[in-house]
Amino acid sequence: GFRASVAHTLPQFGRKLVADLALENHGFRLAASALPTVALCPDGSGHITIADGTLSGACAADTAAYKAYQALLQKFAKAINPFWHKRPPVLGSGGLRDAATLGLFGWNLRTLGKTDLREMMRMIALPARDLMDEYFHSPLLKAALSWDANVGSKLAPRSPNNAVIALLYRMSGDLTGGLPLASGGTGG
Repeated sequence: GFRASVAHTLPQFGRKLVADLALENHGFRLAASALPTVALCPDGSGHITIADGTLSGACAADTAAYKAYQALLQKFAKAINPFWHKRPPVLGSGGLRDAATLGLFGWNLRTLGKTDLREMMRMIALPARDLMDEYFHSPLLKAALSWDANVGSKLAPRSPNNAVIALLYRMSGDLTGGLPLASGGTGG
């Protein structure tokens, strides 16, 4: 018979983890590092493909909105990228290391500018579907991007506080938003 893993992609997986655990010495290889997202119209009339930061099959308005959406998320991802693999600072510890990490994080966020920082703070709390409703017209594109934002979590597109954090983690990592696929599958 046929068997498929429920964890076929590795959405929060980065090269640092592979190196730290020496996974390549144990046979780990990536079959693909940036799988496209393809959304098929239920009536068979077309599809939307999201691959390598590009969008095809969508209307002109959604394509333009996607470029603006991606540019804004890339800006946010760049600001927080240096902090994903650092030890979180202990607030109130008085330690120089904690103060430096917290200060640098604050500085990176501040360099976004007042408007973009406010937008980032607002977006972080939104459900994926609400965020997509603000940017796009096509229900098919909204569904594809909501799935893409939530992949790897146990939450639904309407669950609050889930849309942006996991997506920014993927976008700021060394796989730049792609969904890696392990060669031979992940088992299970």
